[in-house]
Amino acid sequence: MFNPGLKGVTAVETCLSQIDGKKGDLYYRDHSVHDLAGRYSFEEVSYFLIKGEMPDANELRSLKKFLLKERSISSEIKQWIEHLVKKQSITATIRSAVSFLDESEDQWPIQTYEAFRLLAKLPTIVAYSYRKKWLNDLKPGRKLYANVEYYAASLMKAVRIPAELFTPIFCCSRIVGWTAHIIEQSKNNTIFRPEAKYLNNS
Repeated sequence: MFNPGLKGVTAVETCLSQIDGKKGDLYYRDHSVHDLAGRYSFEEVSYFLIKGEMPDANELRSLKKFLLKERSISSEIKQWIEHLVKKQSITATIRSAVSFLDESEDQWPIQTYEAFRLLAKLPTIVAYSYRKKWLNDLKPGRKLYANVEYYAASLMKAVRIPAELFTPIFCCSRIVGWTAHIIEQSKNNTIFRPEAKYLNNS
């Protein structure tokens, strides 16, 4: 069976999220995002996604303290950003800076503190990259395009966030789900080996 882009192919099992695009429903660990957004803070939902349970008062306080402590980036990363942003787009610079950020020892499965650490540092990397880009060669009036959800883009445009920051800001929130999925999948360490259908050249 040939499914371009693996569309419709189920490759993993997850307890993290369920999307019903036709109904417009999204669930995190059996809880509607509408209920979560109305009752809990971003930090609480992040903890819930990554750890699998809501934090108590002490755990939430510890998480906020950890995020505050880990928010800064080193002078080496700043220098790396300053160098890259002259030659790359902001999104490409952020991607490279995140790779440079890796100080792990290839621990597997992935540890939850690594997810929270990335959650803390990514907004700083985005802000610093944008600041340095403007100090260099970003040209006013340049046409910029971003691949983000319609309503998120509309909201950011309404509060006058530059279009070039749409995707990076989108990533700052999505990093929670991405890292939670990585943690979950690392516990069932299966290498993906999709096959390719060979087409004769003649």
